[in-house]
Amino acid sequence: MSFLTPLYLWFLPLVTIPVLIYLFNRSKYKDKVFSSIRFLSFLNKKTIKKINLVNVLLIIIRTLIVLTFILMMSRPIYNSSYNLRLNEDTVILIGVDNSLSMKTNQDKIKSHISAIAENSNPNTNIVIFKTEDFSIIYDKDIKSLRTNNLIFDTNLFYDDENEIDTFLLKYNNYINKHFFLISDGQSNLLERYKYLDKEWIINYINIKNDTTNLSIINMESNKDIVLSNDIFKIKVSVRNNGYINYKNQLIELYVNNINLGKKYFDIKANSIEYIYFDLIIPEYGEHLCYAKLEYDEINEDNIFYSVLNLKENIGIDIIDSENNIFLKNIFESFNLNKTIVKTNFYTANSYLSNSNQNNILFINGLSNITDEIKSKINETLKYKNINIIIFPTIKDKSLKNVSKLLPKYDFSNSFRKTIGNNQYLEVDNKSIKTKKFNDIFSNSSYRNIKVFDYISSPSDSNTYLSFNNNDSFLKIYKPSSNTNSEIKVSTISLDLNSSNLPLKGNILPFISSLIMDYRLIEFFDQNNISSLTSSLTNDNVLITPSNQKFIFISNNDKEVFNELGFYKIESGLNKNNFSINIDSYELKSNFLNEKEILKLLPKNSSILNSTNETLNAISNFKTNYDIWKFAFLLLLILIALEMYLSS
Repeated sequence: MSFLTPLYLWFLPLVTIPVLIYLFNRSKYKDKVFSSIRFLSFLNKKTIKKINLVNVLLIIIRTLIVLTFILMMSRPIYNSSYNLRLNEDTVILIGVDNSLSMKTNQDKIKSHISAIAENSNPNTNIVIFKTEDFSIIYDKDIKSLRTNNLIFDTNLFYDDENEIDTFLLKYNNYINKHFFLISDGQSNLLERYKYLDKEWIINYINIKNDTTNLSIINMESNKDIVLSNDIFKIKVSVRNNGYINYKNQLIELYVNNINLGKKYFDIKANSIEYIYFDLIIPEYGEHLCYAKLEYDEINEDNIFYSVLNLKENIGIDIIDSENNIFLKNIFESFNLNKTIVKTNFYTANSYLSNSNQNNILFINGLSNITDEIKSKINETLKYKNINIIIFPTIKDKSLKNVSKLLPKYDFSNSFRKTIGNNQYLEVDNKSIKTKKFNDIFSNSSYRNIKVFDYISSPSDSNTYLSFNNNDSFLKIYKPSSNTNSEIKVSTISLDLNSSNLPLKGNILPFISSLIMDYRLIEFFDQNNISSLTSSLTNDNVLITPSNQKFIFISNNDKEVFNELGFYKIESGLNKNNFSINIDSYELKSNFLNEKEILKLLPKNSSILNSTNETLNAISNFKTNYDIWKFAFLLLLILIALEMYLSS
């Protein structure tokens, strides 16, 4: 026996109350004045014994009344073997994985649902829902179910706003709760469902993936920053989701609908293969790029869309009271063949009077961070994103002025430090956080720098580059959580007394990595599309891959991005492109074996691999029967008996 609401069992000590009351009253004697004692002769021993017996019975009955009431509130239940004829407060939930990998398993899904329905009580409530968005397909009794009418449309996008616990909570009032999860062993679904309510009887129906399917799961470049006519590589990751080895599979790369490469490759079952393409892009701007596989059983994952960004024009505002010659030469070096970087140099005072502000602000010298500059920057941050890069001059003694822009952070422990006796510091390659900085400083020893004089500041969670003494070289901050703006703070100066960085060949890629706030290869899915839509307004017109136009309204409306391919944003005369791919959770998710699946499910969960195993699982059900009604009936009988004996 078990209890649905065992909390009330804490009241069990109250069953002693009738006994305590009886003992308390028995110890209280009262004097009664009789005019005559002749009537006492009628109280014989037999009558006294009868009265005592009634009192004992009343104590027992009252104790049982309290006990029965507590047990009734605790909802006692007992279980026995499943009885097909009885429908004892039971619900059966069936979650159907409708992700892309399950597209070819429609018949298997229906056969398992039929097995469950045909061997359960016809009057039992059955709820069938899709796991990707929790939309309910069927919610009635089993006898009305027509399995052939069920449609499990494939969902290319994952809805991360719903949780399985919240969904199951709606059905927690049932005594018998059976949950069947039909999937193919992909880890992404199980990781989201690993916190299933343990009160449910969980059966995982594992429909093993026997499709012949290849998918493109990622596209990346060997460089983060590419100028026109630079040679770079694109790596395309292809996964074999099936159980067959493939040979001589064709993959093609298109840029602006021009085929720029074909490769044939072999790939083993359940493995990932990387295919490389060499590219040269002669013109700056946006270029629509996609990789394409030959068609197979699932075609949606055979194309991967991205946008190649070669920024054509970058506007930079530079506040530099020192007239740093290295800084001017660095930005002029970007414009040898074509004007890419447009710079506007200011003093702190002249910048305040400037009304046309670029999205990139370069501050050379911490004395330029005045209260007026702080106010102007804070005002600008309210309506647009800014990339702020700060370098101290050799005259700056600490980073204290940076706290004007970042009041939440303490820079009081920073101080200028000089490395003497012909010694120097270098970048600690092991601590570099991002690939672009790793490419700049770590590919070979000659790419590292020598630092002689800098502002010492300990490394912390905001440090992206540090020296080999664990002091910070570069820190990156977000001024607030609801913005894409960044403030990048260097501890070295663009000065030969500080380091040899101004003379090194990697000064250009380093500055490029600071000022270029975009990715060379850019693509989105439902998981990261908010990083793009946060900058859109209702003045923007979106054009879908099927050439439908609509005005962007809400940053939270993911349903507008329900097509795969290239979208266009129109804002006045400006037109920008972006791409949407299948949910990355789906593309990169691994297929697990039975042991790995069980680790992600609550204890006592079962894995079913065939319809026969599903039938056996139903026949082995243990059904709980609620006996509170019997407890209530017993309570009424005891109360009636107590009233009769009391009178």
